[in-house]
Amino acid sequence: MINNTKTVPVFLHVPKNAGTYTIDVLHKHLARLCNYDLMDDWNKIKIPVKRVTVTSPAFSWDLLVCFLTNHHESDPNMKRHHISVMRNRINDHVRECDLHTIRTYINNKHVDVLAGILNPRDVLDCRAGLFEMKHMIHDIGKTPWCFTALREPFSRQQSLYNYLMSNTSVHEPTHGLLQCKTIQEYIMSHFMEDSWIVRTCTGAPLVTELDRNWFQLANDLLRRNKFNVYDVQHTDKMIQDVTSRCWNTQPNDKDSVQAHVNKQQYTSITFNDLDRKTVKRFNTRLKWDIAMYNKYCVK
Repeated sequence: MINNTKTVPVFLHVPKNAGTYTIDVLHKHLARLCNYDLMDDWNKIKIPVKRVTVTSPAFSWDLLVCFLTNHHESDPNMKRHHISVMRNRINDHVRECDLHTIRTYINNKHVDVLAGILNPRDVLDCRAGLFEMKHMIHDIGKTPWCFTALREPFSRQQSLYNYLMSNTSVHEPTHGLLQCKTIQEYIMSHFMEDSWIVRTCTGAPLVTELDRNWFQLANDLLRRNKFNVYDVQHTDKMIQDVTSRCWNTQPNDKDSVQAHVNKQQYTSITFNDLDRKTVKRFNTRLKWDIAMYNKYCVK
């Protein structure tokens, strides 16, 4: 069974920073702690530990929860996940509901909140979502433990480009919009984002040019909320720290085997393969995310 559930991990999911892998491993780990053998049964039985996407006009959450009753199975407010609907699949491990519904489940003690995931959709999402999630966790008598992973910016942008150009991103609103045949064209285009982590942590409008003040505000948010920041190269160490800190457990191979199977493989190039003009464009456009990565992940 799950121990020390008074601490709830809160994960800031930065796209293409091993977030899907991290969430998948934690989900399977929690299910195993509830006495389910995932090697054989993950796709066959109705496991009570589910990932619930909570919809709100102000922010986007996912929660890993353990349902304590069967009410959710017949509740029309606890819907099939929209991605499952889009892909015409039956996935019993995920659900979707609005904020009022999940609060009702919590108040009625029909669910136990085990982990929180911030999935920012826009530049105002992260701060509002983080505030509300921490408030909810404190209200149920638990303590949040915040963490995130950063990735070397060129590696992340290349992964993001390959992802958006592939069929695996068919559910994304930006799928099919890129008109770039190569990563070099992507970098030189207006499609490449600029310093996602800084804008997301500060709420800086897209029309506002970032500077060191915005960079410092992003750092202040991470510091004030005691975020544990990891390099994506140390994702497994990050997951071990989370499970140890929050549940006094350690993940095993059963928790990660399927996540490794689901990992996408893409053709990649190195930063040194770029020409001088493209390098300059990249370093200018991603200046503050580069600074953020260097601050937390480069010794």
